[in-house]
Amino acid sequence: MWVTSRNEALKSGETEQLRSLTDLSCASCLSLITSIEEVYAAGGSYDTDGWTVKSAKARDPDGPRRAVDAAVVFAGGTTIDEAGADPVTYEAENHIMVFKLHFVGAQPLIDFVGFVS
Repeated sequence: MWVTSRNEALKSGETEQLRSLTDLSCASCLSLITSIEEVYAAGGSYDTDGWTVKSAKARDPDGPRRAVDAAVVFAGGTTIDEAGADPVTYEAENHIMVFKLHFVGAQPLIDFVGFVS
């Protein structure tokens, strides 16, 4: 759900849904959100399909705090950092990531996003 919301934010610049799924004390999470906000605030945009989770495995799936190891493909695309800037083009990349989360009631909140590779 968090990755899907991030992909939607990349296309639209709207980060409210992504923020609602994030524990805002998470510095790594906020960095990924604010970078989108800054590009759109400067008149820039993204042209990418974003991230695709190819596989994921939960650690301690019944615990109060959970970690998910995921193989994630970052789609290639272009970013225009600000109005009038030249597009920055990038190729697809494969990464192993860790997402950590906890629940507030039934709502999962991501409280860590890390890159293993």
